Amino acid sequence: MDALALTPAPTDGLADQDDDLYRIVGIVERVTFHDPATGYSVLRLRAHEHPRPVTLVGTTDTVVAGARVRARGRWSRHPRYGMQFVAERAEISPPEFAGALQTYVGGGLADGIGPEHARRLVEAFGPQVLDVAEREPWRLREVRGVGPKRAAALCDAALHGAPVSTPSAPTASRGRRAGAGGSRT
Repeated sequence: MDALALTPAPTDGLADQDDDLYRIVGIVERVTFHDPATGYSVLRLRAHEHPRPVTLVGTTDTVVAGARVRARGRWSRHPRYGMQFVAERAEISPPEFAGALQTYVGGGLADGIGPEHARRLVEAFGPQVLDVAEREPWRLREVRGVGPKRAAALCDAALHGAPVSTPSAPTASRGRRAGAGGSRT
């Protein structure tokens, strides 16, 4: 048995009494694939209890890099891609610390908010940036380069709890080119 399979799922909201289920918590480093039509996703996570990135596959809401994931499922060894965590259920939420929050806000959460605007927004509002977008969206315009369109896009994303668009995430229609480097795992 692989060392990754040694984290049994505790009986918190994500686990049930099935001994084969495990729990994983982590931050999305990369959205390798997401099909908006079906929700099928392949994610690379920086998981709390694992020294190396973990591949999570399953059905999720639209997700962007930097998002926090809590999932339950089973470990499986794919013949081509290796060890994967196959999620039966996954909860996606905004991250809890500044570095991941900046990645989350700038990783496709809203149209027009890229890494530089995300850095400025997180510097200006800190961990409350999504609360400001939700409750006081006019304040977003205090940040250099954030006009009405960017403020509205981030406000919509914060209010709906999911990305308005995912320009940086490969999708079924906009995936990676074959041979573009990197691996799926």
